[in-house]
Amino acid sequence: MTPLRSITIAVLAACLETAGTAFASQRGAAHEAAYWKEVIAHDYAVPAGATASALARELAGHLGDADPQWRDEIAATVLTEWIGRKTLPVDEVRAFIPGWLADMKNGAGAAPSNATLRRSYAALMLAQVINRHNAEAFLSAAEFSAIASAALDYLAAERDVRGYDDRLGWIHSAAHTADLLRAIARSPSSSAAMQPRVLDAIGRKLRTADAVFVCGEDERFARAIAMLLIRDDFQLDAFKAWVAAVTMPASGPVSVASLRASQNVKNTLAKLGVLLARQPSLPPPAAAAKDAVLAAVKF
Repeated sequence: MTPLRSITIAVLAACLETAGTAFASQRGAAHEAAYWKEVIAHDYAVPAGATASALARELAGHLGDADPQWRDEIAATVLTEWIGRKTLPVDEVRAFIPGWLADMKNGAGAAPSNATLRRSYAALMLAQVINRHNAEAFLSAAEFSAIASAALDYLAAERDVRGYDDRLGWIHSAAHTADLLRAIARSPSSSAAMQPRVLDAIGRKLRTADAVFVCGEDERFARAIAMLLIRDDFQLDAFKAWVAAVTMPASGPVSVASLRASQNVKNTLAKLGVLLARQPSLPPPAAAAKDAVLAAVKF
């Protein structure tokens, strides 16, 4: 072996060793599931030597994971707590919004696949963002409007309405979007003009979904609607008109699609009626809305 060749091999070996160390360091930067289980066990405290910001970015990368432990039990659970408990400052929460809006839009309308997971869980995270905003009003009017419009667009576009899968766990695109609409509906940043848009979007989903909802989606939609009814600016006449429209029998012969739509509407209004009936007192417009709902489902 010539001296030059010997030097070249030695340099190459050193470079490979350095690169291997760098790659190992990058792999080591991602924490194992046990690390996050300790975080949860210690009431979601940020571990010593770590920052919530860096850890949150790591967690966000798991929101589309096909493994339900990583996606649901770890990433969504910890992020929900850190956003709600103000562990993450509002500027860091805001930084996630563009990505989650893009995730929610990406591929919506495509055939059911694992890609739905990232869209669905982006909607769930944006619900936590709006809940945080409702507690401390950090979003601009434009930011709030962008999230609200994206939520309505996503509900209309998403075709994958699977609730639970034995392998993937909770998919729940409809339920997570209902959670987002509920946060929007109860927000002081929402306007009276948003009410018919939310109702129309929910009604359209109930009547066009390719399945009868059996994983609690109807209750989640009912809770979103209930938030509208207790607002000071609640529009009773518009709500009554919506109930009449959404319960109108489909024209033409009976079909599987028409029966499915009828059942989704009936189940959601029934859940709404129960939610309202359990309230010890309601503002007069909400009480009148309750009567309209109960009459529609013939309770």
